Amino acid sequence: MNWWKGSIEDNTYENFKKKKYLTNIVRQVTHHTPKSIIDQYVILQLKMQLKRSSQSIKEVAWEYHFADTSFFCRYFKKHTGITPQQIREK
Repeated sequence: MNWWKGSIEDNTYENFKKKKYLTNIVRQVTHHTPKSIIDQYVILQLKMQLKRSSQSIKEVAWEYHFADTSFFCRYFKKHTGITPQQIREK
């Protein structure tokens, strides 16, 4: 059993080093964190979906795997300064 435990710990440490390295490279090149780049992309996709689709806000939230509509609206407003409904009204 010791070889298995050691192997998991080694893999975890190696993955941590790779993640940290990748994060550092992305920051150096873009001056943004990987998470902020992903958030920007998701927000762009959400804006397009909300403007072009007749789906309800709840359906859009579900399609993008948000736990619930409330969290989706908070996430959207945090990153855009406006609510999903306001983007539709523009």
